[in-house]
Amino acid sequence: MVFQITKKDIQVRMAEINEDVWPLPYVTPKLPGYLSERIGFIEFLTNGRVVFKEVLKEIYENTNE
Repeated sequence: MVFQITKKDIQVRMAEINEDVWPLPYVTPKLPGYLSERIGFIEFLTNGRVVFKEVLKEIYENTNE
């Protein structure tokens, strides 16, 4: 509730608060990242990925029904 009190009147009303607030803009400029300090991916990730078609096929069929 919001109470607006003046010398002449008192007003009462309900207020709705937006909880999804955007972040404030930066005060200082962002610094670029240094490529020399970057951490790469492990060998397991860079070699590719394993697709389990047998498992995915059943999941996709159940989803599409």
